[in-house]
Amino acid sequence: MATAWVDIDVEDFYEDLTPGEKLDLIDLLKEDGLLPSDPDDDDDDGTVSLADIEWTQLIHKITSARYRLTAEQESMLINLAKSL
Repeated sequence: MATAWVDIDVEDFYEDLTPGEKLDLIDLLKEDGLLPSDPDDDDDDGTVSLADIEWTQLIHKITSARYRLTAEQESMLINLAKSL
């Protein structure tokens, strides 16, 4: 059997996915333990909504940019968290 290696950029791959394929990817990541599996976040049929995906992406972006936040931005996030 022949083997071929293809170098694919993850971002390019992700951008080409349909919303349904992105949901499938989330399910696979949960199965692998790379994303938390929280039953309260799932819809009635066990799938994650597109709004949940967008929220997760937003939180990930904030988390990954934590050290670039201004003092004012950090203060806003802290105050928001304390108010919940």
